[in-house]
Amino acid sequence: MNFGCASGRVDLHQGYCLLLPLTWGAWFVAATFGTLLLVSRPVGYFGNADFRMKFLCMGLAGVNMLVFQFITSRDVAQWDRGRVPLAGKVAGALSLVFWIGVVYFARMTGFTLVQGGV
Repeated sequence: MNFGCASGRVDLHQGYCLLLPLTWGAWFVAATFGTLLLVSRPVGYFGNADFRMKFLCMGLAGVNMLVFQFITSRDVAQWDRGRVPLAGKVAGALSLVFWIGVVYFARMTGFTLVQGGV
């Protein structure tokens, strides 16, 4: 199984090896800046249900990435020769759901956060 990239055809296993470090880097950047934002008004943000849901989605996305990296993708090299197993598809679907949740609840936080105050 191949997917196209700007540089040509790349096997799924090669893409996995190239993109996994970028994925973790993006997660850490988002977590770092989210933490800096939280430090600016901890009581205000933690008092907001949408922010807590964003926090939960971000944590679940990290757990999903850990499970995928250390359990689900152990045989990712074999995925090039056959179909992606159900566990791989579930991990991908969960990742989409969690990251859409992060974006949605981050946006809702901006609408529901009480301005001024703490």
